[in-house]
Amino acid sequence: MTISFTSARFLRHIGVAALIALGGVAAQAAIVSQNFSVTIDDNGTLIAGQTFSGSFSFDDSTGTAFGTEKFFDLESFGFVFNGATFTELSLAGGGAAVFDGGLFTGLEAEHLSGVFAFVPAVSPDSAFFAYDLGGSDAGNGNFGANAVPEPGTAALALAALGLLGWSRRRAARTGAFAVAPARSLKRQS
Repeated sequence: MTISFTSARFLRHIGVAALIALGGVAAQAAIVSQNFSVTIDDNGTLIAGQTFSGSFSFDDSTGTAFGTEKFFDLESFGFVFNGATFTELSLAGGGAAVFDGGLFTGLEAEHLSGVFAFVPAVSPDSAFFAYDLGGSDAGNGNFGANAVPEPGTAALALAALGLLGWSRRRAARTGAFAVAPARSLKRQS
């Protein structure tokens, strides 16, 4: 099979698309927003079995790496817990969305006066929520959020697919996919 000039150009476009997909071209920063819920799982507490919800957002260009973990400062945080509303101003140090090896592992955030804390997953444990409402009403809860993509991954994948689609459409209009026919491999006797 002979590769024509136009096929070589197509392969070059595929190579550029692969570089984009592998992170050769940086994605533009974007605010990532996410909803979450906390379900209290400690029996015997006053709020056992109750579910509380909230949301957070972070700028995917502000990450700080520590080994395989990457921390993104929270831009916003809202959480309604036990009848009170908490914001990012309620958090000690502002809080962070935590990724490990590209996977979202949870929030790292603590209330200024210790009423609650979000703890990201530490393999193999799951992320959790801890609270202390005073007296004997303290415990833990399960933290749940929809899958949060690693910042920039979606943008890189879309850029690569767009470039691939553009190059295929352009090539189809110009007949660039013409490949010389394969030669017969007959054995001569």
